Amino acid sequence: MFDQETVAKCSPADYHLIYIFKIISPHVLEIAITAQIQKIPVIYETDDNFLASAQSKYGKAHGYHPSDQALLAAILPRASLVLVYSRKSYERMRVYNPNIAILPTYQHVYTDSPPNRETGPKIVGFMGTLRKELNFSWVLPALQRIAVQYPDVCFEFLGFIPSGAESLPSVRYVPYTSDYKAFIKDFAKRNWTVALAPLADVEFNLSKTNTKYKEYAAVGYPGVYSKLEPYSNTIDDKITGLLVENETRPWFDAIEQLLNGRQLAGDIVRNAWNDISVNYQFAKYCQVKMNVLCSMAENSSQEKINELIAVVGKRNKQIRLAA
Repeated sequence: MFDQETVAKCSPADYHLIYIFKIISPHVLEIAITAQIQKIPVIYETDDNFLASAQSKYGKAHGYHPSDQALLAAILPRASLVLVYSRKSYERMRVYNPNIAILPTYQHVYTDSPPNRETGPKIVGFMGTLRKELNFSWVLPALQRIAVQYPDVCFEFLGFIPSGAESLPSVRYVPYTSDYKAFIKDFAKRNWTVALAPLADVEFNLSKTNTKYKEYAAVGYPGVYSKLEPYSNTIDDKITGLLVENETRPWFDAIEQLLNGRQLAGDIVRNAWNDISVNYQFAKYCQVKMNVLCSMAENSSQEKINELIAVVGKRNKQIRLAA
């Protein structure tokens, strides 16, 4: 396995199958070209749409330069199979390679039943990585208004804090950590009253998966979500979360609903946890992925794909290859 820094060490001739996840670089393009010439199957998988325009009326949507996009556009046609996770990514990347499939996503749960949130300080929280400024232009005024009308409310930002939020009263910022196990253990203890998931209406965002919904649901936080894909097609409004338009007033109203509506919040926590525990099982994800690999892989890679299935199957007995 090679990461972004060491992928240059990879020699395609040493492998029967090359699996690339998300990396875009001249070395990856070189590997894909060589593999294509030598008839070595290449699978390219990504959970982000870096072909989407980086610029929008909200600001910069992602950090990929047009030269990186050109590299990805050159890599994709040389793959035997492209795997993505959203309809928007599928539509964009299918232009470059017709051998493409949409995979489901999965989420681990950490309890045997929906978490019971203890009563305590009212906390409005956001969890995310860098470059999320464009998602907060209409949310920050709502938070400022919440702070005025509900002086007992605290605010927490994990991994990223938007400009201006540092002036909110009772605000706490926790820097990003790449140790996911440590992060999720800490995250589950924060006892948020309301979890935020705003998304600006840009192609890059519309191509994303509903990761925040799954992670909020797994630890038992009721969420407020932008009424856009990837949330509008996976969340039932007022059942598994609150879906709202990207305007300040609807966001204020939704946050206020959850701050004051303990019954509603509790119902959302239970329904969302039940949803992900049933519909986002890791075994189901593996099942679909193995079937896709087998049905779409070239004959030359079928033997190696079957070996991969055998290894995964031994580790998880729930996985069965469809006949």
